[in-house]
Amino acid sequence: MEEKSKLEKFYDDLDKKLFPGGKRQREKEAQEIIKLSNDKLNFDESFNLLLGTSALFSITEDRSEDRIIEYINKKTNRKLSNEETKAIFDFITSKFFINNKESKISKEQFAEALYIWLSKNWNGEVIKEVAKDSHFEIRNIKDFIKISQELFFLNIWSVTCACEAEFKDKDKRNECLDVFYNLVYKNHPERKTKNFNNWMEEIKKKCSEYDKALERNSTKKPELEILKLISRNLFEKDGENLNSVSIYSRIVFATKHLRELIRKFEIE
Repeated sequence: MEEKSKLEKFYDDLDKKLFPGGKRQREKEAQEIIKLSNDKLNFDESFNLLLGTSALFSITEDRSEDRIIEYINKKTNRKLSNEETKAIFDFITSKFFINNKESKISKEQFAEALYIWLSKNWNGEVIKEVAKDSHFEIRNIKDFIKISQELFFLNIWSVTCACEAEFKDKDKRNECLDVFYNLVYKNHPERKTKNFNNWMEEIKKKCSEYDKALERNSTKKPELEILKLISRNLFEKDGENLNSVSIYSRIVFATKHLRELIRKFEIE
């Protein structure tokens, strides 16, 4: 039997590092990518995308999100939406930041991880991208603040919903969220004009509005009421507005990814 070349050995070692669970792990992650693509990718496509993106992110010096996402778009012949591509990017690259086994961390470290997630999903670049996708015209600073606040509250709601779904211990969940809210407030621009209690009341009120909208959802179109709410908040229209679909879809995908990340933590 011929001895493996250095290149073959390199890729064997890389495969063990990226997929310590072997074939079962690779197949499981490929199936997850199929789900994130909304079944636009078949198993072979998702499997090859998983291996290629993982290897690229592991060995390249340029790990910029734009570069990796462009690779995913080319690899999939650009048949995925922005939300689907971003969800797959987050899923594949998360293993490089979080160990596949549960990581034991403190409540403060967990809150920091949530804050990093929020920062990736709520910043100037993302706000402009969401405005463009939603056909929300930013004509002045008031328009920017309006869509910025809506995206902020939706992401905070997403964090809350993900934690409520994944935590079995309600007391620990509430303690972690308290640390998270305090961290967000400490770094939020409104800290200069609102005290923490008033700021939290506003967050609770907005999250309650989203919760009630979900409770009113119809079985035929479960997203209808939440779309109406976003439409009223952004476009000041009471009816269903298709322009609000993009921002809600983004939140749905983000929440799915966030729940995956939360499962990888063991909070002490």
